Amino acid sequence: MTVRYSTLQESRRGLFYDEIISSMSEYKRDKRYGFLIVNLAPFGLLSMLAVPLLFCVKDEKKLKSINSLLLQIGYSPLAFTATAVFLIVNFIMWPVACLAAIIKKVQLAVIEPGKSSFYEIGRFVALGWATLAF
Repeated sequence: MTVRYSTLQESRRGLFYDEIISSMSEYKRDKRYGFLIVNLAPFGLLSMLAVPLLFCVKDEKKLKSINSLLLQIGYSPLAFTATAVFLIVNFIMWPVACLAAIIKKVQLAVIEPGKSSFYEIGRFVALGWATLAF
């Protein structure tokens, strides 16, 4: 028994952190206090301000709604940034996509010449660029 205790005594800090890390996934999905764990770095102050409020509220439904509101506030800048980057990259790549589509249609027209293949090129030049934009 003492040998086992001395072995565990040496690795107690590792076992303690292992237990904390293993239970962290349970708290991340907690519908009442999940924001306190998964909030983004600049919103640590927001979580510090929310802790007294969350401790005072005992109603389960109110805790879930407060947690949901705090998560929406905390992740809104990330969502707006990701959307802006997505739109900017799409706007930059749109002319490249139009040019690539025209080149592909010309290649297909050369491989299989015919009236319909040139009609497809004309139709894309007239209207296809708009479909790529949306």
